[in-house]
Formats: sequence, C-alpha cells, structure tokens
Amino acid sequence: MISIIVPVYNGEKYIPRLFNCFKEQTSNRFEVIIVDDGSKDGSLAVAKEETEKCCFPCQVIGQPNGGVSRARNIGLEYAKGEYIMFVDVDDLITKDRVEYLSKLAVETNADIVLSGSKTVHDYEIDAEATAPIQQGDDDYSVYNTNEILNAFLLETLHTGVCGGIISRQMIEDNKMRFVEDCKYSEDLHFMWRAFACSRSVCVSKKLTYLYMWVPNSAMSKFNENRLRGYREIKDLSSFMEKQAPTFAQKFKKHAAARILWSIVRQGSCVFSYKEFMEYQKGIEVRSEMCSLLSYGNTLVRLSSLIYLIHPFLFYSIARAEGRRRIHK
Repeated sequence: MISIIVPVYNGEKYIPRLFNCFKEQTSNRFEVIIVDDGSKDGSLAVAKEETEKCCFPCQVIGQPNGGVSRARNIGLEYAKGEYIMFVDVDDLITKDRVEYLSKLAVETNADIVLSGSKTVHDYEIDAEATAPIQQGDDDYSVYNTNEILNAFLLETLHTGVCGGIISRQMIEDNKMRFVEDCKYSEDLHFMWRAFACSRSVCVSKKLTYLYMWVPNSAMSKFNENRLRGYREIKDLSSFMEKQAPTFAQKFKKHAAARILWSIVRQGSCVFSYKEFMEYQKGIEVRSEMCSLLSYGNTLVRLSSLIYLIHPFLFYSIARAEGRRRIHK
C-alpha cells in the first residue's frame, strides 16, 4: 500500500480537483493523509467534506501553521503504507499513478521509484481534470546508489519529493525527516539523503505527475530564507562522508555550490545591481563559483567563469534570461 501525504495551506479551490485524481485511481491500494497547515481559507472544511464522499482510507489532520516541512513530517507519523508518495495540493496525478509505481516497486524491489513529470500553467487545466495517462514510453532503468547520486548532482535526473514513491521502511530506518523552518531546497535536502540511503532507485520516463506553475511565485519572496537552504545542503557533507564515502568529495565540491549558483542567478531578476552585490556579502560566492569551473554542465561552468571575470556581465545576462522565462 502507498501512503499519499498532501500538505495543504490555503488550497481550498484545489482540493476537490485533487480528490478527483484519487477517486479515479486504477488501484485502491493507497491511503490519503491530508495535513492542513493552519490554512486561513476553508481548506480544512473542504478536505473533511471530500473525505466523507471518498471510498478510500483518508485522514484529515489540522495543525497550526508550521510550514510545508512540518506538515510532511506530521504526515509521516500517521503513514502506514510500505511506500510514501508526496503530492502538492495544487498539482495533478494520472489515474494510473498508484498502480504503475506499485508495479515497478514490486518488479524492481527498489527503495525509490520515480516517474516522469511535466510543468504546466494552472489555467491550462480544467477544474475537473486529472493528468492524462501517457501511452507507451514506460521503459525504466534501475540505478545503484553511486549512479543515482551522480545523476542527481549533474542534473541528468531532475526530481523532488513529489517525483515518485519512497520506501517508508528506509525513511524510518534512517530517521529521515524534513528540515523544519527551511522554506527553500528542503525537498532537495530530503532527496539527497534518500538517494544516499537507498540500495537502488528505479526511474521511469512515463508521465504520472503534473506540476502547476504560477508566474512570478518563485520570485515573490527573495530573502535570507533562500540562503538557509544553501547552508543546509552544505552541511550535508559530513552525512555523505558516512553514508556514501565514494561520492562525498564530489558532493562537497559541487552540490551546495550549484544551489548558490541558482540563488545568485535568481537574485539578478529581483535586485538592482547594487542590491545584487549587497545580498552576497558574507557569502563565499567567488569560492563556490570557482569550484563550479569543473562542474559537468557547460552553462554552469561558463556562467561561473563570467561571474568570476565580470560580475555585472553575469548579472545582466542572467537578468535578461530570467525575465524572458518569466514572461514567456
């Protein structure tokens, strides 16, 4: 059985749509755990109302606002399934997601099973929609610990905690929980630990998840919280030395630096150049950019070099590219 954990904060209008996804699942081998994180709208009442109409096990838990990480941690305390699936309330899953991921888990005995996803604009999705089932293209590969860590580092594998299912036994054996009060990169922090603790990971290209994208949401609050996520990733170096010693040096050199590179690029879209440089005071940006000169991605390497030679040129290019994406 799969335990589906859904953290909710002011998601009233999305809850009925997500419950449609659950009701239409082709397998009934799942339970749903809704954790309302102190919503100020009618989310808690709507979730309870939907629960009364559903034909699968569902719990609705209300808590004072503590953030998405705390909500997910509370969900883990209530979960009973062999695997955990995290779903965000405004996203969608295909009708066959539970059945498909369960089948791969049985076939491969992997600790983590990941599938394909797609990002779409919310306005492109009908209010009653579920994600469309993708025909074919369901080939999968199984990776060992070192292979999956390298793929995650080089971003040939793009995923987060909503990317598939994770063994609850592995989570509990390694006492894994989300870092609370960390609002950015908390899912990456969790996935780094999950991959390092896994024996094997199954990755399928089959589309089973739709992420909803809201324009400008990522840029709405650019503050010290973003650097907290960078520091949390950086602090994982000692964990990697113990859990995945053959990979630890690569992680130490590139993982946190890659996060900081993204933060600096994002900052170019919201700051004036003076604010952009002020924001970086007290952070070893140049040192991290130097370490990325040997990173296995051409864009990251070249842009890091540009930053080291001419920060204003880096700022100008990143600002133009970022604003082009936002208004696309």
